Amino acid sequence: MTPRISEVKSCFSKADFLSTLPSLEMHVLDLPNASDFHANLPAVTDEELLLIDWKLKGDKSYREKLTRHLYRAGGDGSTLSFMTKMLKALFVRDVAIQYSMYGKKGKKPFVNLVEICAIMFGVASVKFPHINQDDISERLSRALALVCDWSCK
Repeated sequence: MTPRISEVKSCFSKADFLSTLPSLEMHVLDLPNASDFHANLPAVTDEELLLIDWKLKGDKSYREKLTRHLYRAGGDGSTLSFMTKMLKALFVRDVAIQYSMYGKKGKKPFVNLVEICAIMFGVASVKFPHINQDDISERLSRALALVCDWSCK
């Protein structure tokens, strides 16, 4: 069963996730780099991506590190640009091209990566507080649709 976007949205509205966001926004640039954390990013296989999503369920420290990493990776610019940069930090083109937001056109549904989606929605909500969740969903969906335009570097 494919989770609905409302199920994904409910994940990041939980108090334990939201409690990390205010400090994230204020201190994200002051945090030290964790080189061992970045060793498995971007994911180069679908299995690595699934492992990341699985690890997020039980490892609060890993969740916080990935949240900070994606916030930093998103940089500045438009919401679409921010989403694209987060996706590039998360996985390589060869993995990304296998996904669409809801699994259309024979691709894998990105929303099935519930923990990763929750973090991406939460980080985007902090970065762009004036944008509602439906707009964030649309931008993420669009960023996934544009994966074929990523350079092959």
